[in-house]
Amino acid sequence: MTKEDFATHLHSATKAAVAFTRTHCWNILPSEIEFIVRPDNLEENAPYLNEWEVRNFKMRKKELNNRFNAEEVVEILWIDEQVPVWINVSVFKAGSQKTTF
Repeated sequence: MTKEDFATHLHSATKAAVAFTRTHCWNILPSEIEFIVRPDNLEENAPYLNEWEVRNFKMRKKELNNRFNAEEVVEILWIDEQVPVWINVSVFKAGSQKTTF
């Protein structure tokens, strides 16, 4: 997969998540979006992580309170021409100005 393909897939997944969520909530979801990047597990001593993954994991943990745009998410998750095998894209919250994934 190329970086551009990954960006396209992220955009498609985000668009689908907004459309799905809009069918199940009464509040309006703003089209302006932002992302939180969060590991699936916050335990860095997971036995399945190698040394490189632990280093990357620690960087992601430091960013838990940060908000990113889609381009920044692509840069964060695209490492050595690889991306995580599984990425959940779901609406976390909707404010008056932005929808957070």
